[in-house]
Amino acid sequence: MIPDDDDEEARAVERVRRTAARMEKRRRERSGFWRHLGHVGVLGWIFVLPLVAAMGLGHWIGRRTGSLVPPLVGAGVGLFAGGWGVWRAITRDLEGEDEERAVKEEETP
Repeated sequence: MIPDDDDEEARAVERVRRTAARMEKRRRERSGFWRHLGHVGVLGWIFVLPLVAAMGLGHWIGRRTGSLVPPLVGAGVGLFAGGWGVWRAITRDLEGEDEERAVKEEETP
């Protein structure tokens, strides 16, 4: 007797579907606590690096000119640049989550 090709194909499709479902479940489980903790770390660096760079530049200019104004301006510019960078990163992340949610809603029968 010849094996039915349709049965083998259906079993293969079912195996692939189950594997994909397991992979998606693992991905969702991993994206909890550690993902958010990673975001906090990244957001910290996004805020701190422009702040330190602008303050360093302001300090350097202040020492060359003998004025206290450049370090203060550097701190202000650094705070603004860091805050703006964090705001952009959070906005992008939220937009990505909204797109993922919309795709999942479309896939759900």
